[in-house]
Amino acid sequence: VILLIPAVVAFYTRNFWVNELSYSEQPDVAFKYKMLALMGTDDGTKAWSTYSYFNTLSQDILSVPSVSVLETDSNYDGKTDILNLTLSWPATTVQSVQFLAVFQYSLSDVCELVMDTPLFIQKT
Repeated sequence: VILLIPAVVAFYTRNFWVNELSYSEQPDVAFKYKMLALMGTDDGTKAWSTYSYFNTLSQDILSVPSVSVLETDSNYDGKTDILNLTLSWPATTVQSVQFLAVFQYSLSDVCELVMDTPLFIQKT
């Protein structure tokens, strides 16, 4: 009985003769609806954000787009698989774009982790 208890504990905690251990989990990624966009156009730089203080600071170059967000769970597991984000501005010639969006990234199976993660996209 004395030898059996440690063996059972080691077995059920997954630490029974572990030489190498790997772990895989699909994260739950949620769009936080926080964005910032800068566009280089023929008319100069245009800016827009969901942060009101940024819009106040950049009111001289502020240009408000039409925003559309579609989150799709294609395998019905409760986690977003595809995010379709569209920003549309009035007709203008775009030369460059810088875009920042914030997502919440979380793991929960073996490791409990929740963090906000920025995504930066730049196209010239």
